[in-house]
Amino acid sequence: MRERRNEGGHGRRVAPFPQPKTPMPAPHSPRSRRSTPRRNPLTPLGWVSVALTLVLVAVALGAYGYYRYLDNRIPRVPIDPGTTRPPDTGALNVLLVGSDSREGTNKKYGATTVGAGSAPTRSWSCTSPPTATPPP
Repeated sequence: MRERRNEGGHGRRVAPFPQPKTPMPAPHSPRSRRSTPRRNPLTPLGWVSVALTLVLVAVALGAYGYYRYLDNRIPRVPIDPGTTRPPDTGALNVLLVGSDSREGTNKKYGATTVGAGSAPTRSWSCTSPPTATPPP
């Protein structure tokens, strides 16, 4: 091997490359074949993980198929709204569902309740745009 001198920049000397203790093997020619067969890269734990993955996929597909089977057994009837529906007026219906809790930041609105809590709160609002003629 050749020594590297004055390649460190600014005229500095660089230490020579270390000599390998064992000679480097000659590269294999592209035509050479292995004398021993190639070993399988998967370990037994790798094969177990592959098998469990396949079982998991099979169970998931089976469960989905069973769900579809049960879902298709439910009789369905097409819904026909008919002509009795009122005309579309652009009204907006809003349903608010919540609970009347006095916990957390709502303590300032009243005392806390004792027991399981307050009753649920429901509010419904219907807003419709003004019309030129009143509905019949």
